[in-house]
Amino acid sequence: EKNLSIVRDIKNTGVTLGGQAVSPASFAKVYWNKQTKTTYIDAAGLPDPPKGMVYQVWSLKLSPVLTPTSIGLLDDFEGNKQKIFAVSQTDSAEAFGITLEPAGGSPTPTMEQLYTLGKV
Repeated sequence: EKNLSIVRDIKNTGVTLGGQAVSPASFAKVYWNKQTKTTYIDAAGLPDPPKGMVYQVWSLKLSPVLTPTSIGLLDDFEGNKQKIFAVSQTDSAEAFGITLEPAGGSPTPTMEQLYTLGKV
């Protein structure tokens, strides 16, 4: 029920993230409430990460220079059957991306492992 309320909330901006070169068939969706800054990720379109790896979500400022900010890890990916994850509150974003990183995450995104990307 909670997941349905996230998807149906008209205050949430939905951002579709399309697959990138490393995984063209991948996709995800961000539900971002700009007023409350609450951010959820629907990661059903991502493959299970390999052992010892984790997906990391980034809010991106595109100009004047690309500035990524980590907003969370998609921990317990296999255990989360519905693949809806709450991540850190997001103040501002011009785009969102998801990368595959070593367990525990990375300070900066590994661009060669960019699975999905989408503009707000």
